[in-house]
Amino acid sequence: MIEFFSEFAFLRDRVRVELNFLAALSKTGMVRPLIDSESAQLESILTNFSNADAELILDYERKTRHDVKAIEYFIQSKLQDTSLQDLLPWIHFGLTSEDTNSLGQAIALKESRDEVILPNLQSLISNLSDFAIRYKSIPMLARTHGQYAVPTTVGREFAVYIARLKKTRDDIASHRFEAKLTGAVR
Repeated sequence: MIEFFSEFAFLRDRVRVELNFLAALSKTGMVRPLIDSESAQLESILTNFSNADAELILDYERKTRHDVKAIEYFIQSKLQDTSLQDLLPWIHFGLTSEDTNSLGQAIALKESRDEVILPNLQSLISNLSDFAIRYKSIPMLARTHGQYAVPTTVGREFAVYIARLKKTRDDIASHRFEAKLTGAVR
């Protein structure tokens, strides 16, 4: 889960928020349209995000004493002397630090759910299903309140937990992550 919840990942996700917001400003007509090569340039900042980039952001943060301002300066340094230089004043325009941080955290939660938690939960359900089938005829004595109760099978007991896990999986899969994106307080 370190690829989602490390300091590096949080820096990368906040850079993604800022770059996507700049692209959205263009798509909505707030700033000039981006040509394909400029959109690709914004995307390459994210896809090529490295440990050196993270260190540069942390250097900016030590100087500014502000985490999101450091990300803004990092993006400005990447766009300086490019065809996107005229958009430098629009980086972080209309956003608060909490907007950027909240969206960055939501990205980490959603991607960890989709890429790690749900696939592993599905694998567990599949393995338990194999056990349920394999042991469907093995009898056992069920218990309730610490007392012996009715007979059952090992496979059936696995099936009970499979049903619970499937419901939990479906609940997790349907969760809609929310984040703050409201701009500055007036």
